[in-house]
Amino acid sequence: MKVGPAVGVVAGSGLLAALLVPAVGKQQIISTLPQVLDPDAGNVSHGLINYYSGAGNPTTLPENPLDQLISNPTHFFPLKVGLSAWIPVKDRLYVSTGVDYSWYGSTFTYSLSGEQKQHVHYLGIPVRLDWVFASGKRMDAYVGGGLESEFCLAASLGGREISKDRIKLSMLGTGGIQLNLTRRLGVYVEPQVLWLVPTDAEDGLLATYRSAHPLMFSLATGLRIKVGHR
Repeated sequence: MKVGPAVGVVAGSGLLAALLVPAVGKQQIISTLPQVLDPDAGNVSHGLINYYSGAGNPTTLPENPLDQLISNPTHFFPLKVGLSAWIPVKDRLYVSTGVDYSWYGSTFTYSLSGEQKQHVHYLGIPVRLDWVFASGKRMDAYVGGGLESEFCLAASLGGREISKDRIKLSMLGTGGIQLNLTRRLGVYVEPQVLWLVPTDAEDGLLATYRSAHPLMFSLATGLRIKVGHR
């Protein structure tokens, strides 16, 4: 979380405002400030939110414009549920795919607005190759590996919508068990290890448990449909 550069930009803008107010007026000065500080822009930075700090008139500069992060954020372990399909390749070998829903919650504490809750929702699409090493009428045990793409569905901070997170790509390894409800339908529980594939782009990266732990463990559960015959 890079708060320092954002604060530096604001401080520089404040100095510029102090120099230019006599010449061009406050209304024009405010238009030169970074848009990320405007709470109505819907693009909130974790380091700086609520630029006007309750000031009713946006044409006047507030006395204390900075709402700064004053403690380390708390990230909660994510919740993950899904719907999966097993497509047979050969005996005991399956291609696994489907959709996963993940929720990531965090708490941030700011100097002016206090404690703010962040909620981020993702839709994941995994593609794996699973090997069933033990199979029975009521239960299957398996291991697998592959890739998962995660798309941000929505994000909010302090009850207000913020910009969505960028797409994430992870390498995925898992082992799990499946309880077979019928010949075609089962309930699975699987611990997973995910490694977030790094990219050069930092824009649009929200601070979550996922960004704080590029290599992380999670627990997934859901329904699985067996396609075709074993």
